[in-house]
Amino acid sequence: MRLAILLSPLAVLLCSCGSSTQQTPSRLQQVANDGPGEWGSNAADRVHFELVASFGADTEPAAATLAEPIGVATDTNGNVYVLDYKDNRLVSFTPAGDFRWATGRAGEGPGEFQNAFVLAASPTELWVTNQMSTRFDRFSFEGEFLESDPVSDFGLTGFASIIGFDGDDPVFSRSVPGKAAADISVFDISADSARARFQIDLSDGVELPSGFGLTPDIAFSGGLITSGHVSHFLHRYQSANGTMVRTVTRDDFRNMVGVGVHVSDGGMSSMYVLSRTGAPFKVGDGYWLSVSVWPTNVPDPDQYAAMPADSRPSVTRAYGISLFDDDGTLLWSQQYDESPIGDILLADDGKTFFTSVDSPYPHVRQYRLVVDDPV
Repeated sequence: MRLAILLSPLAVLLCSCGSSTQQTPSRLQQVANDGPGEWGSNAADRVHFELVASFGADTEPAAATLAEPIGVATDTNGNVYVLDYKDNRLVSFTPAGDFRWATGRAGEGPGEFQNAFVLAASPTELWVTNQMSTRFDRFSFEGEFLESDPVSDFGLTGFASIIGFDGDDPVFSRSVPGKAAADISVFDISADSARARFQIDLSDGVELPSGFGLTPDIAFSGGLITSGHVSHFLHRYQSANGTMVRTVTRDDFRNMVGVGVHVSDGGMSSMYVLSRTGAPFKVGDGYWLSVSVWPTNVPDPDQYAAMPADSRPSVTRAYGISLFDDDGTLLWSQQYDESPIGDILLADDGKTFFTSVDSPYPHVRQYRLVVDDPV
């Protein structure tokens, strides 16, 4: 049950509990959820993550071994492409998980990688954010290096990356110095100019030391640009032209500890991001999934940041998985000592999604969301 308020000359009030929705005349939905979800706290066995395939290997074949999978893309044939940050490679697998090819090595030349950390697929080729966000490298789906373009060719500066494609047009994100925010640019390839520019600002409740910037967790999924917060549970859904479609909160979610900041007597600053609400991904017909993480042994993030490095304890973390419907209503949520699925990297077609995991070895998993019928 839900509480809906229409902010127009006449307000309509409907009684309910569990979540509330405000809708402005521009049709912006503001959904506030409270509690474990509409399906209740006894629905733990109702949601399942069915493993479809794994990509990467433990030891054999050596060519398929991944050191640090950081980006995933797929093509229309279901082939999977993994950007391996630590080994400076781009690796491809069949839909069943068999090794296809690998390309790349450390370096600054054509087809070489250095601080390459984002991978996305257009309808015809692969794009890699490379050389510490100074250029975009393009590869064919067969692993052939095609071309490099400096980020300036797309009107970008600073720490920019590609987050997806709206049809043929790349969608870029750029960090904003001094803020917890990102500048978004959708580039019209045919017109060779940006067709939309806007900012996702999540600075509310986040104060950064001078000279620091913080890029929110951002995804392009289900035709929307989605983002998560670092100090409280907040999702934002925006169209590719920047129109805000929906904001979603969880009023019961109080695990986040915020950003730890310390400025020493000598003027040196340090910052630690200890919590994260992951951007939501469209993972099935009418469902959105998000993974959150927070520390269990750091009650005061500023105190943690002020500790000498040699006495600062290792952070132990807990994980939460939240499932929402298309209206932003929380349906189901669970908390874990370890994430059972890992970090979501991609939801390729709304049917399955891909995650990165470190144990028992670094690899990528493909899951299908399975939801039992209502009881």
